[in-house]
Amino acid sequence: MKAPDDKNHWIIDEPDAEVVKEIFHLCMQGNGPTQIDNILRERQVLTPVDYAKTKGLPLAARKDSDDPYDWKDST
Repeated sequence: MKAPDDKNHWIIDEPDAEVVKEIFHLCMQGNGPTQIDNILRERQVLTPVDYAKTKGLPLAARKDSDDPYDWKDST
């Protein structure tokens, strides 16, 4: 996320970084988008939008889902 006092500086959000690393490792293990989608859903990893909601971050317009773990293979 961007630093509140300097929009050119990015702050690493560790929980987000862990999910990104996990997705990378799953991909390197040969999992495709659908398999990764299923693994994240099974582990109940929040989607990016639902995670942002828990942080109170502003969101781009998006169709809400009833399932906060509703990963799509295009996410």
